[in-house]
Amino acid sequence: MSNNMKLVQYFVDGFLNNNETELSNLASPSFVYSLNHGDVIDFDKFIARMRFLNSATKFVNQEITSEDDAHFHFDFESILPAPNEGVKSDGFAQIMVQNGLIIRVDIHYKGSEEDFQKFQELMKNTTTVLL
Repeated sequence: MSNNMKLVQYFVDGFLNNNETELSNLASPSFVYSLNHGDVIDFDKFIARMRFLNSATKFVNQEITSEDDAHFHFDFESILPAPNEGVKSDGFAQIMVQNGLIIRVDIHYKGSEEDFQKFQELMKNTTTVLL
């Protein structure tokens, strides 16, 4: 396993565990994040989104793979808790590494924009907080 693969796995684990300090040590100063090809946001806004996501949904990730040891990708499911238990949205993540740091994270949810917006609304309005 390459050092870049270990870095990406450590970054994903840090995200899933809400470990802000861990992530800040792995991200480039020029780090950017985009969701569904939308506007890019910086690391601080990414951390705020991470906090929200981890309080409102559970992630199930597939194996992380790479063909060039710079672009890493994996499929995932976002699953909502009760009262929307079983409602999920599938997606694809791409993480880019340069000079030993994470420089970019792109998240692409599968399905229609309308379905994604409905999922986002359910997530925002969930009455269950995951700890």
